[in-house]
Amino acid sequence: VEDVDGLARALEAREAPAPPEATEPPELAPPEATCASAQRALEAGGARYLDCRSEMEFVAEDVVEGSVNIPFPHNGDREPVSPADFLEDVELEFRRGEEIYVGCRSGNRSASAVAVLRAAGFARAVNVTGGIHAW
Repeated sequence: VEDVDGLARALEAREAPAPPEATEPPELAPPEATCASAQRALEAGGARYLDCRSEMEFVAEDVVEGSVNIPFPHNGDREPVSPADFLEDVELEFRRGEEIYVGCRSGNRSASAVAVLRAAGFARAVNVTGGIHAW
């Protein structure tokens, strides 16, 4: 009888599923808006547009009316702009609770900018997909 009990315990231990491994939560992509929905929000009021293209691009190409230009992740000379410097400039122009639509030329740099902003507490920062090319 002892052998049967020992065998039963061994089988139970062997069949017990392994505890799930701890995993990191998946990194969430920053929220996105189409140019049309961003434009409606801006026209309705209460939202603002941050253009993170370089100063040269901002001056030479189309601009969203009323936008604020704060380059990220590089300036017109392709020199890097650190997230800390970017945030310092953003904090001079925007409040953390403000709805901010962020755009660039195509939507890639603005996605990075929104990730930095949201990590710093700008919870209503939204990436504009397609950038100024889609505007």
